[in-house]
Formats: sequence, C-alpha cells, structure tokens
Amino acid sequence: MGLVDQGVLSLNTLLMAALVGHTLSANGFGAYGIAFVIYTLALTVSRAATSMPFMLLWKDSSRSRGFETGFFGVSVLLSSFCGLVIACVSIFINGELQAGLLGIAAAIVPLLIQDSFRYYQLKVVGIRVVLAADTIFLASNMALQALVVVIAPPQALLFIMFSWGLSALLSMLVKFRVFALIRVNRCVHFFTVPAKGPASNLTIEAFVTSGSQYTAILLASAFAGLALSGQIRGGQVILGPLVVISQGVLMSVLPRVIELGARDRVRVSRVSMLFGAFLFVCSIVYSGIAFLIPDSIGERVLGGAWSLSLQSLLPLAIAQAFGGLALGATLGFRGLGLTSPTMWLRIALFPIAPIACVGGYFWLGVTGCVWALAVSSAVTCFALWWRYLRVAGVQSSEAPVPSESLKDGRHRRPEVTSDLLP
Repeated sequence: MGLVDQGVLSLNTLLMAALVGHTLSANGFGAYGIAFVIYTLALTVSRAATSMPFMLLWKDSSRSRGFETGFFGVSVLLSSFCGLVIACVSIFINGELQAGLLGIAAAIVPLLIQDSFRYYQLKVVGIRVVLAADTIFLASNMALQALVVVIAPPQALLFIMFSWGLSALLSMLVKFRVFALIRVNRCVHFFTVPAKGPASNLTIEAFVTSGSQYTAILLASAFAGLALSGQIRGGQVILGPLVVISQGVLMSVLPRVIELGARDRVRVSRVSMLFGAFLFVCSIVYSGIAFLIPDSIGERVLGGAWSLSLQSLLPLAIAQAFGGLALGATLGFRGLGLTSPTMWLRIALFPIAPIACVGGYFWLGVTGCVWALAVSSAVTCFALWWRYLRVAGVQSSEAPVPSESLKDGRHRRPEVTSDLLP
C-alpha cells in the first residue's frame, strides 16, 4: 500500500508538469522548475525540523498531546515564514519567474502543513488514511488544474501553483479534526523533547542529502537561467516512476536487513550489495526504455517540455543509477545499526554538488551543470561504499553489533523508515 501511495504522489506531480508543459513556454516551464526546487528545499527544512523528529520520538501515550500540538504549531510557523520570504523575494523579480514565486509563496503554507499531516497520520493512524488523503489531493488537483485550463488566466503559472496548494488543503479534510491539534503556543514544548543519537543523525543526514542537490540546482540556475531548471525538472518528471520503484523495494527490504544485522553481518553486506546493484540496473533499464519513447508520445504527455527533458535525461539517469547504488551502502549501515558514519560523510560531501554545478556551468555551460550532477552522484556513491566496506570489515571481526544510544540510555537498533533514508 505504501508503494501505491508513492505512485499517487508521483502521478500528481506528473500531471502538474504535463499541464505546465502544454500551457506555458520553455521559460514558463523553467520558472515552474525553479518554484519546484524552492518548494523542495523548504520541504527538506520542514521535514528536518518537524516530521522526522516526530516520526522518531513520538510515543503513544497521553503525555504526547503537547508534543503533537507543538509539532503542528512549528509546521504552521515554519511554512508561513517560508511563504513570507518567498513572497518578499518575488517583489524584486519580473516575468514568469515572478508568477511562479508568487504562486509557490501562496501554496507552500498548505503544502508543508499537508506534508506534516501525512507523517502524523502515518505514525498515529496508518497508511490507509494517508492513501485516502493523497487520493483526494490528486483528484482535487486534477479538477482545479482543469479549471485553470478552461479559464486560461493571463498568469497561468500563478494559478497552477495556487491550485496545487488549495488541493493540499482539501486533502486534509479526510481527517478534519486534526486541525484542532494546531497550537502555535506549544511550539517550545515540541523542542523540549531531546533528539540525540540515531534520531538526530538521521534528521541531519536526510537534510544535507536532499539539500545538497537542490541547492546545487538553485545556485547553478542563478547563472544559467531558466533553461537549466526547465531541463532538470523535465528529466526528474520522466524519472519519477523510477523513484517510486526504489522506495517500494526499499520499504520491503529495510526491516529484514535490520533484523538480519543482529544475526549475520556478512549477509548484511551481501544483501546491501545486491540491493544497490538491483537499483542500479533498474535505473539503466528504465532510462533505456524512456529513451525509446517516440517524440510524438512524449510531446502529448509533456508538451513542449519533452524536448527540454531529453537534453538532461542521460546525465540525470546516470545520477539516479549511482544514487540507487549508494542507497545499498546506506542500507548496509542501517543493517549494522549505525547512523553517525553516514551522517558525517554526507555532511562532508555536501559542498560537492553545488561547487561542481557552478564550475560545470563556467566550463561547459548548461550541459556542464547537468553532467556535474551525475559526477557528484558518482563521487558520493564511491565514497559511501568505500566507507561502508571499511566499517563492515572491522565489524565482521567484532561482536556484538554496536548500537547507538537513544535518549533514554537504552541500546537498540534505530527505527528507520524509507522516508528517512537518503
């Protein structure tokens, strides 16, 4: 069911990209790409500050009431701050990019709150409610976007982004009582729950992993313009189903690998290698199939954005393949019950993608930026596997498997979900 939910979310973004590709020019699609990058960066910050600590530290007890209300309060304040900052920046920008920024400034508040709502329901209630909410999100977004097409307003991108946010708000009505949990005055209580050890490590790692790539795209777009963001966003849309497949496989494998780590470290390494290799091969095969899609079909789906997408598809496919291979090393670390090695390594690797993308632009232009993402992904992959093989070699001669302390002093393997794995 988790795979189905990921598929619904992926379909939602695909339909939005298709609408933008059919409705706007190449520059308009590039403005949409910039808006989506900003949204993703804000989402990364929001999850690191709210959703991940909640998922890792929430306990099913009456004393959690303050923690829950503070969780939603922080989400409201953070999303409002992000929307205000984006709106202020848009004042100094003209053209289609201004429309995209104003649209995401209005939409980002309900979008970030809805993301927190999803994590809350997943942890407290279960995946069925999350799937129902995401289905409403998809249906309402399709209806509102169709209305935008019929009306054809002069600032189409602004209305497209605003409709996206309104759909997120409507999706939360599946459990409308959750709005009663929003208490801004309980924000401080949320941060009084200590988050050390695995919980803190996983949060930081997820933040720097996602933040590195999207910071690189945003910085490079400042030099290369909307053409770069349009190319990358189009390629990401085409590769979207591949991400869904990776998440689905990960969700089924991860619990078994964590259990296996308590008994057989050698098998953890083998499973991790097979897992990484499987995702690598899947990425290559899927990308090969994508290249075989006739232009006539691609243009029917993405409109004018299809030709933009093809310009970046190969390097982004290579980056995705190395990302899948690197995920195998991360899985191995989780099987050994370790989070700090990957956290520190990800922090050290954070500057590589931004520096490579900006340098690639000054060397080879827009093409150099996109290929720099593939190179940085390969470097990250090799670094993670080098570190993992060294740690696994030491672990194989020791017993028991070392675990990391949680806040209460007890030792156990950290609870990890697929959303917390880079």
